Parts: sequence; C-alpha cells; structure tokens
Amino acid sequence: MDLQALGAKIRSDKDFAMKVMRVTSMEEFMTLAKENGYTFTADDVMSAARVSEGEIKSLFNFKDLMGDAVAAVAQDTLGIEKKQENGKITLNLSGRLCTSTQKQLEDILLPAFESANEVVLDVEKLAYLSSMGLRVLLVGQKTASVKGASMTICNASNEIMEVLKMTGFSDILNFG
Repeated sequence: MDLQALGAKIRSDKDFAMKVMRVTSMEEFMTLAKENGYTFTADDVMSAARVSEGEIKSLFNFKDLMGDAVAAVAQDTLGIEKKQENGKITLNLSGRLCTSTQKQLEDILLPAFESANEVVLDVEKLAYLSSMGLRVLLVGQKTASVKGASMTICNASNEIMEVLKMTGFSDILNFG
C-alpha cells in the first residue's frame, strides 16, 4: 500500500491534488494513481476514507469519497503565513480550508480586524475549499463590515473561484 506516498504528493503538488479531486470514478482514480507510480487497491482507498463499496452510489458520493480519501492520506493541513504592514494584514493560505482546518483560520482572521483596517486573503496556494471554509470566509466578511474594515480575497485559482461562484459567495466577498 502506497497511500502515504500519495498523501505526500497531494500535499506538495497542487496540480496533482486538483487532478485527484476532479476524478469521477474509482476506475479513473486508480488509473491516475497508477500513471503516477502508486500501487494500492480500491479497498485501500475505501478503507482510508472509511466507507464501503456500497456507499459509492453516484458521482456525488464518489467525489465525497475522494475528498475523504485525500483528507485521510494528506492529513488535512492549512498553512497560514501572516504579514502585517501599515494597517494591512495579508494572510497567505496554502493547503486545505475544510472542517478540520477552519478553526485555525478563524483564530487568526477574526482577531486581525482588531489591529488592521484591511485584511487580504491570498488564496493562490489554496488547494481545497469546503463548506466549513466558506463559513469562515463569510464570518470574516461580516466581522470586517461590523468593524468598518475590509476583507479582500486575491489570487483565487479557477477551481476555488468555481466553488465561490457556485455557492454565490462571489457576490458576497470582495476580490482584488
């Protein structure tokens, strides 16, 4: 089983991580893994994602499985690099903004509005955004409004922008 090596590749290679998240079937995933030199079975993937074969009933369920499997092997991580100058805080995000990492961003983002009138979220290296990540962005936007500050998102990839557009967040958030 080579799932740990796959997790390392997902963490270090954003393009590969995006390919994994776009697969639509177990067959397609296994082909992608094999093409990249990984050897494991579909059972290994389902075990990592903690699901049974019977739970993979539709494309939506398969995408959920892939998200869970990627999370299991990649060990959800969110990198946050903070820069502050002249009343502006920039948070450079990398990795996955999801259920297990959203609190990490919330704990840095919300207090940022106490010391800055402008907060910029640079999401260029953000590989994944879940509904819990969206919640943090919404709370950040509301906090900025209440404090008379601004929150801007910049350098969003096509994949992240697609999530923001599909959920209507592109109409709520500010982009730079």
